[in-house]
Amino acid sequence: MNIVIYKGQFQYDVVNYFVKELELAFNEMGHAVITIDLLTTNPNDIISFFLKNRVDLILSFNGINFVDKSIYEKLNIPLGIILVDHPFYHISRIKAYKGKTTFICMYDLEYLDCFEECIDNDIPISWLLHGGTEVQSESYVEKEYDIIIPASIGNYNYFEQKLLELQEGIVKEIALNLYERGKTDYNHTLYTYFKEELNSMGISMQDLMNNEDYLTAFSYIYILVDKALRTRNRYRTVKKLLDEEFTIYHYGNLQNDELTKYSNFISNGPLDYINLIKEIKKSKLLLNDEPYFQNGSHERLFTSMLNKTLVLSNINNYCNNQYKDGESIVFYDMNNLDTLVDKIHYYLENEDDRKCIEEKAYKITKRFNTWRNRAEEIINIYSNFIELKNSSLPTGIGEK
Repeated sequence: MNIVIYKGQFQYDVVNYFVKELELAFNEMGHAVITIDLLTTNPNDIISFFLKNRVDLILSFNGINFVDKSIYEKLNIPLGIILVDHPFYHISRIKAYKGKTTFICMYDLEYLDCFEECIDNDIPISWLLHGGTEVQSESYVEKEYDIIIPASIGNYNYFEQKLLELQEGIVKEIALNLYERGKTDYNHTLYTYFKEELNSMGISMQDLMNNEDYLTAFSYIYILVDKALRTRNRYRTVKKLLDEEFTIYHYGNLQNDELTKYSNFISNGPLDYINLIKEIKKSKLLLNDEPYFQNGSHERLFTSMLNKTLVLSNINNYCNNQYKDGESIVFYDMNNLDTLVDKIHYYLENEDDRKCIEEKAYKITKRFNTWRNRAEEIINIYSNFIELKNSSLPTGIGEK
């Protein structure tokens, strides 16, 4: 197969490294891959390339694209859009590139439900987890840090203020209710709360699909609440550990002055993806927090495991419950952060137990959750999509 992958501008260059990983994997599988940088390539040159060369598949993370969808349809080139965020973040691109040759992949099963219930039930969709990246070292890497958190830390008060500034009415009421429920119990999916709140107001998911104004308004508050909860919980977690006198090494953007007052908070700013992985490799524990998934993944989780750093994650369901608490991952309860404190003390003091979990996590991830695994799944999704185009099968093209 001849495969084109788009790259563009992404935070910390993380997604562009996903492109590199996929390119390497596809090449190893015998496919020919061309990577096109949308930041430096003229759209007319891209079209000219498509006209002069046979292209079997185009892949675009988050739907980044400068070419009209009609080109893909005229040339009958499948366009695979791989979302690395909730689909509500990308509605405009989803609608712009909906077409006869488009399929979309998402990394949490519930995102597929949301897509079909609120956005579109005609576009073929599939479940595609993230993949992890392993950095090889010629010699043993010393574990210099106790705890690392590689993530942006913002100011949740900013997002709370945005919620309070919403125009009075049903949208604001639902947004505030949604935020309070997420704050009270973070061990359920936000989409579960979202559906319940809309239903209580007599609004169905079908109403969002049929009414663009509804979809715009309610997807906006979903995103706003999602950001507020992520930012609040990341801050709460870090502050709790700082107050318990743990030293935390932070890599990423920081927009919270209060944390800088702690002498045991070492903020190093953002790093590019590969250098960040090298820092993760030097840490005993990685602190990971994600919104609760119905069944999902995150590259940070897999990458840490592939570099033999123990992952401490809020309670979640990763990859069909593939990772077990105390065996290949360590979960803490975001609703009770004392559980996190206790577990950090334990695994810092019990190196053998920590290394045992690291080794089990490495073996699982190396076997099932690399970008090579994802490349193989993408080829299967593509094959199913081609069959779908020539049949009257339902729009789901992958495992769900």
